[in-house]
Amino acid sequence: MTALTPAPRAPLFFPFQFARQNAAPIVRRIWIPCLAGALSIYGFFSAYMWELQAYLSNPQDSVGSRVLGIAALALLVLVFLHSVVVARITQLALGIGATKGDLLGVSRAEWRLYTANLQFCIVLLFCTLAFFGLHAITERLHLPHGVVLHILQGLFLFWLTARLWFLLPPVCVTHARGEVLLAAWRRSTGRLWRIALLLTAVVLTAYLVQAGVGMALHAAGLIAPLPTSATLAGYVSSYRQNLLPMVVMTNIAYIVFVVLTAAASAQVYAEEQADVPPA
Repeated sequence: MTALTPAPRAPLFFPFQFARQNAAPIVRRIWIPCLAGALSIYGFFSAYMWELQAYLSNPQDSVGSRVLGIAALALLVLVFLHSVVVARITQLALGIGATKGDLLGVSRAEWRLYTANLQFCIVLLFCTLAFFGLHAITERLHLPHGVVLHILQGLFLFWLTARLWFLLPPVCVTHARGEVLLAAWRRSTGRLWRIALLLTAVVLTAYLVQAGVGMALHAAGLIAPLPTSATLAGYVSSYRQNLLPMVVMTNIAYIVFVVLTAAASAQVYAEEQADVPPA
């Protein structure tokens, strides 16, 4: 099947059209990493919650270190699998044939996207820590902040995601060399509002899918209700009991999100390549 390659100034519903018309090739390209991701999430979160519950009942430095180690390892593995999935969908959206793996069956574009996503995670971490520091300073000086500072933080992180992260996939799969983050930043110049609109539509769609799957699982009795008032240990225990259906629900929403986001980034990239003026 020929991929539905985005044309210059494609309509905003292109990602949905792409997903509908390319369901079969999308599944063929991503089912293995998606399955590996679902199993990894279940395994990592099971171990994480087990260790966290043990730490809450008997706080020890060794247990706390294992909790942090599991979280760090989970981040590395899941970002890698995410990068593989996104790169393959982006290649399909841009009409680029699937490339053979260069190292461990993973193509160079997928490795490039993995390193770029890790770099973006580091940038996000520093920005989040900076906001935590700002919160601490305003509290120490008894300055009013509250909701306003939280809103500014959310808007800044959304702006950073739109400018820096959104176009990483098409840049990585089409360029073998060069600084990826800087290239994505330059190519998103003047297209913030279009990217923001696409991102908002995709996030809302994924949220509605997750809510729908969650209600269906609740109706089927597959998810036990969470306690309305309990200790942190009680919440952790409840989440452990509901882990499998929650992983299913989250992964279905994730697949919707990642397919639509990859198609949307390819759409904006094609417009930029064709020198279409920003809307």
